[in-house]
Amino acid sequence: MSSTASDPSSARTIVLIHGMWMTPLSWEHWIDRFQSRGHKVLAPSWPGMEGEVQQMRRDPLRSPG
Repeated sequence: MSSTASDPSSARTIVLIHGMWMTPLSWEHWIDRFQSRGHKVLAPSWPGMEGEVQQMRRDPLRSPG
């Protein structure tokens, strides 16, 4: 993969999948890095793990598993 995506045809879509008990925030610096190089970045939450970290800590029973 090229270090830059200045040519729009070379831009890629990158999907980042976090591990269990993590949130998409674990990718925030990588998202910034890849987006600044022109890539589209997706970092979805696990189903049931949407929301802020503090919210999930207050209600751990809503977490899958």
